[in-house]
Amino acid sequence: MASGRRSGLRRFLWLLTLQRARDWGLQPAFDVSLYQAQGSLSEAEYYIHLAKNLGYIEPETVRVLSSHRSEAGRTLQGLIKAVDDQIASRRSEA
Repeated sequence: MASGRRSGLRRFLWLLTLQRARDWGLQPAFDVSLYQAQGSLSEAEYYIHLAKNLGYIEPETVRVLSSHRSEAGRTLQGLIKAVDDQIASRRSEA
């Protein structure tokens, strides 16, 4: 059941983001893709911890994978912030 709720929430957030992109005149596919990537990183984190808890991967592998996931998350967050700042700048000019 939790998976169904997560899927529904993900769809809702996707549609909300799509509407936001359209309202601000962005190319929706790009803006939506950023938030989908963020969701995928969250899923990756879940699967890393699940695999660790089930004993499928070693603690060192968990450390390396988590480090890569964190780095990707910081990069993605920076990109999202840059896009949001550009949107704010365009809105203030209008």
